[in-house]
Amino acid sequence: MKHKFCENKGLIIFTIFVIIITSIPYWLGFNNENDLYKFSGFIIGVGDGNSYLAKMMIGASGEWLFTTPYTAYPQMKFFAFFPYILLGKLTSHPSQTIQLIGLFHMFRWAGIIFLIFETFRFSLLFVKERKTSLLITILLIFGGGLGWIGIIFPGIINHRLPLEFYSPETFGYLSVFSLPHLLFARAFLYKSYRNLLILDSDSRLTHKSLLKSGFSLFLSGIFQPINLFIGWFVVGIYFLVKTVKDKRISVNIKKYIFWIIPSAPLFFYNFFSFLFDPYLSTWQDQNRIISPPIIDYLLAYGLGLFFVILVYKKGLIPKINHSFFINLWIILIPVLAYFPINIQRRLTEGVWLAFCVYIGIFIMNNKNSIVKILTFASVFLSTLIFSVGSFQVIEKVDSPIYSSISIIDVGNYLRAEINVGDVILAPFDESNVLPVYIPIKVITGHGPESKNLSVISEIIDRFYKGDLTLGETQDFIKSFDIKFIVVPGDYDPKIVMSQFAPSQIKDVYENIDYLVLKINEK
Repeated sequence: MKHKFCENKGLIIFTIFVIIITSIPYWLGFNNENDLYKFSGFIIGVGDGNSYLAKMMIGASGEWLFTTPYTAYPQMKFFAFFPYILLGKLTSHPSQTIQLIGLFHMFRWAGIIFLIFETFRFSLLFVKERKTSLLITILLIFGGGLGWIGIIFPGIINHRLPLEFYSPETFGYLSVFSLPHLLFARAFLYKSYRNLLILDSDSRLTHKSLLKSGFSLFLSGIFQPINLFIGWFVVGIYFLVKTVKDKRISVNIKKYIFWIIPSAPLFFYNFFSFLFDPYLSTWQDQNRIISPPIIDYLLAYGLGLFFVILVYKKGLIPKINHSFFINLWIILIPVLAYFPINIQRRLTEGVWLAFCVYIGIFIMNNKNSIVKILTFASVFLSTLIFSVGSFQVIEKVDSPIYSSISIIDVGNYLRAEINVGDVILAPFDESNVLPVYIPIKVITGHGPESKNLSVISEIIDRFYKGDLTLGETQDFIKSFDIKFIVVPGDYDPKIVMSQFAPSQIKDVYENIDYLVLKINEK
């Protein structure tokens, strides 16, 4: 045990450092709370973060399968977001929200530990020295491309945000900072690749070992379903190219089939569910994560390509094991990034490690201190800029990073009045927050998950402005079986109430920012 600790001492210290450095901004968020605002638990992607807490609330309310709280349209229960649903079952009222946030970040810490150790083990497959593997792991977690140039000179990418600052699949730090399920998904993906390559190189690729490697991909798909497609595609091309090279067609086809068997049921379950389920197909259509123009990827990965060329020019390629696999992965980047599906940007998941291997080899075999310093500066500058920015935004105590006490009080009131799954009507921003505090359904609140968002948003906007006729209001309320209406102070409640018959609605709760109306049951 002591030997193991000494052997992994550097890795353990680095892991603790990552957990601490990524948790300080969140600690500051809680420290900055005041009488008007409570910290949401998130600094970036707050709307998505709230949706994960809402998924945890699904589990807390007794469910085992997923139905989104962000639409009132009919849904079939679906196996998705299972880790969050399980975590929610560990919470209870009162103080449930702080429990949800705390468990979310403990989940993130566990993901950091798992990803760092799996990245280290995976990178050891490509390099001979543990120090080089540790460096590669550090580069994967904190490294980025030349996105900082896009911040300094925004015209280069037409004022778009560089990938380092919004795309967790392109590099590593955004997932480490905010998205625990992606940490586990990437770690299991690396574990699956590592086991496959080890067995393949040792000619011990038995059916049992292939199934075991494929099971890691299945687990990756539990946390991030698109990783199933990524794994199938990358490994499929790997076996295809090997088949062309060694002409062992039946052998490689058999290997590939056994490898995908464990993940096939989940893959096809997701595929056919999104194909035939009316709600899920709409969700898929709305969930558009399209890759930016190729110049953005050149800025992101161009630095990595530069080091690939340098390693080849300096004759260092013999120091890299399994270079065939990582070279193939790099070559596939344009195909993956622009594959004709609506979540194409997700398909570059994990490939940054391939570049980190080349950068790590270059650094470890370069004796020029100035070159090393410039390399580290180039690779880490984007993450440094992002980190400084996170400390700055947390100081501004305002929504959406902080939730107003007023909307929290609305949630606390409604908790005592509603049944699980009741439909509440509120504007988009409030609808994003309310399912974090109470197990309800709202009509909008989360872009991809809110069915027919553009159409419904227009109706809701007209409703709060008082532009619906009495008949239109009745149809809208009845179609979603709305029980309560939350009216922000920005709107005139008399205008909102004028769209109802006097006996149909009454005000039941009011605070400084919100009025809650209840639809009377007939």
